[in-house]
Amino acid sequence: MMKWLACLIALALAISSVSAGIEPRKSLQEYPSHIESPAADVGVEYQVHSYSAEGQMYFTKDYLVCEVGIYPKTPLELHGDSFELRVNRAKTAIPEAGPEFVAASLKYPDWTQHPQLEVGAGVGDSGVVLGRPDPVGRFPGDPSIGRPQAKAPRAPDDPNKVEHATADPAKLVLDTALPTGKIGKPVAGNIYFPYSGNVKKIRSLSLILHTAMGDVEIPLR
Repeated sequence: MMKWLACLIALALAISSVSAGIEPRKSLQEYPSHIESPAADVGVEYQVHSYSAEGQMYFTKDYLVCEVGIYPKTPLELHGDSFELRVNRAKTAIPEAGPEFVAASLKYPDWTQHPQLEVGAGVGDSGVVLGRPDPVGRFPGDPSIGRPQAKAPRAPDDPNKVEHATADPAKLVLDTALPTGKIGKPVAGNIYFPYSGNVKKIRSLSLILHTAMGDVEIPLR
């Protein structure tokens, strides 16, 4: 268990970065849900299991997503536990998940589903993989186990073909996350909440912001 936790921490540190967030909307009223409070005006768009970046939509099956705009009236401290999500008026709200964990779930889809973690490292076509399950033979005595599989022949690449860079959804999660720390001007970004239930059964939903001046609850549904 300790080894697994060490791998998890190493993975989070390896992919973490400082978020610049996204551009706040020009006015609070541009958010579908918004509220004014003594600490800050807050606008929210509930995006269910998706987030947008660079003109594309991405899916986060294990997390609910809210785009949040914060317009502070005084300097405001935002932390990784500043937000909670209340589903169906439950007494216990869902705490916010750090964007590094959401990024990890996209980069390594199996890591949230099993107690083992597969971590790869290397350069080019070579590398080391830790925690991968042993391969299972296709039939008793399968001679392919333990040696590389032959690759099917393929046509040579077109030398005139223009390669387009593929966006990394995990990195985009980090880049578009709501900034944290001391906030003195409007900021915006995405926040995430772990949720494995049926979203069709969500009858009411509200976002809670904890501030030094009191809690702010914004109804979303």
